[in-house]
Amino acid sequence: MPGKYTDYNAGHADNEVFSQTTGQGSADFYRDGKVWHGQWSRPNDNAPTSYTVNGTPMNLTPGRTWIVLEG
Repeated sequence: MPGKYTDYNAGHADNEVFSQTTGQGSADFYRDGKVWHGQWSRPNDNAPTSYTVNGTPMNLTPGRTWIVLEG
């Protein structure tokens, strides 16, 4: 049975799509042909997401930056 986060474009209605956006976890940052392995953190829905690499803030530059959240 389809749920609240069903992606009907995936070809079948039982494909659940949900990304947890609060909490913390590992993240990979892809930019300028390089990759950095770090962490993301967002304590609650009202807080901004912070990104760090080795405990140092990962500053994002204008333009496209790919961020992969790992679960």
